[in-house]
Amino acid sequence: MKKNLLLIFITISSIAFSQDAGTTRIQVFKPADGSPKDVTPKDSASMADHNVIKWNYFLLGRGVFLINWEFRVTGNLTAELGLGLTYRDFVFEFSKYQLFGTQNSSGVDATSPWADCTPKVNPCGEAGLRYYLTGFDDFEGFYISGALSYRPYTFTAAPITDPNTIQVGSITPSYSFLDFQFKVGYQIQSRSSSFTYDSYIGVGYRSADMKYYNSVLETNGMIENVATSGNQSFPQFLFGAKIGYTF
Repeated sequence: MKKNLLLIFITISSIAFSQDAGTTRIQVFKPADGSPKDVTPKDSASMADHNVIKWNYFLLGRGVFLINWEFRVTGNLTAELGLGLTYRDFVFEFSKYQLFGTQNSSGVDATSPWADCTPKVNPCGEAGLRYYLTGFDDFEGFYISGALSYRPYTFTAAPITDPNTIQVGSITPSYSFLDFQFKVGYQIQSRSSSFTYDSYIGVGYRSADMKYYNSVLETNGMIENVATSGNQSFPQFLFGAKIGYTF
């Protein structure tokens, strides 16, 4: 009887020992515990870069050199401020001369009233808000934006050399734009650097204030350059691209 009890005890002890020994040899290995995690430049920058400086090079054709600063406000919302310089908007003058051209006996002349003027350099600016539709991710993704832009252009009037021309009134030739803009765009950051690429399309509404000398041919053969001012408002189509750098 004692021998049977001893045999049972040894058997149970052996089983328990083997289970315990096997348990101690089991190791749970997690790759994240045993090897360093790869950190890409985007991972390290996504929550650190809350500013981006951008240049809207598409506006050069409109006589504007504009630098924008975009910064995070909260959540998916960012703000964008812009400062720059204006020179001359050849597109506006070419497309609108039939509305604001010089007057003669045959109607509207095909000459811009600012054609002979000398342009000056002026400061301009814009401000707006931008909302990223899929969440803020280091200034990447689709967005909608509303902005207000102001661009003034001024000129020095050409001197009168024709003895048959007289000047009536005195003004500084100019045109200035107050634009209300709505844009839809996409911005992406380079995977190998901190450069961003932003492209957009949209619609706007422009209020243009203009001052110019309107040439009128009188019945006596004299030409009068009459100081004229006016305002025109009209819709517009927007498109453009910017290149920037985040920090």
